[in-house]
Amino acid sequence: MIGPEAAALQHDFEAKGFAILRRALAGPLLEAGWSDLQAAQARGEILSCHREGHGVFRSDALARQGLQAGDVAIHDFHLHSPATLAVASHPAFMALATRLLGEDPVLMQSQMLRFGSGKGTHADHVYCPIARPLQTLTVWIAADAVGADNGALYVLPGSHRLPLHRFDGDRLLWPHGEDLDRMREYHVALDAQCEAAGLLRHTIEASAGDVVLLHPRLAHGAWPSLTARRTRRSLVLHLAGTSAYTADHRGLPGGSSLRRAGRLRYYRPLGA
Repeated sequence: MIGPEAAALQHDFEAKGFAILRRALAGPLLEAGWSDLQAAQARGEILSCHREGHGVFRSDALARQGLQAGDVAIHDFHLHSPATLAVASHPAFMALATRLLGEDPVLMQSQMLRFGSGKGTHADHVYCPIARPLQTLTVWIAADAVGADNGALYVLPGSHRLPLHRFDGDRLLWPHGEDLDRMREYHVALDAQCEAAGLLRHTIEASAGDVVLLHPRLAHGAWPSLTARRTRRSLVLHLAGTSAYTADHRGLPGGSSLRRAGRLRYYRPLGA
């Protein structure tokens, strides 16, 4: 993507803290990744799961956690599914991501969510355990129509220019693990900071194939779903600039190697 359209999207990102590419990805490619996930779960493939308050755990521990497959985010399914990797590295938005980062992106993590997260107001940089967490961005890709009734994303335009929130006095990064009470305190504090600055929530209604790029400091969250079990499938990518993410922070026991898919770089376990 070059020319006036890219310049306009970059302006939106810098001025508002986010940019939207409408219907950037085709439905069949998105559905292929979700079909891969359904098949992997049906055959009992071991996947990495996460839910706030529970942390990261293997999919064969879902029952012990008192959860079902749709209750969790699936981490790094791009390592199991060529279709999901094709979405994660798609040139429809990868050129813009490269332009915004100023260098080729590295995929720190992908997340697939079947339903809305309902997560309160937060900024993503606080969850990036790297030396330069502000040299990152988030890509949110809708695979379903998303509106106010099924957990739409909301953003607070301009919040990326507010003073940085600090934890425990001077910490830039989130230090409290899966402590839900401390998470709620953070959400409330960031909402209050935005309200004091006169910033209002803006709901992003999306169609399947829409792509939203979020500044790492942008305050955003997800509305609670009002429609029981109506899906709000999405793929979330946490990207960093190549110079900001120089080692795989997951610390896989067998090690990992850096691979490429188009402009995107990503880490794959050795031997995989």
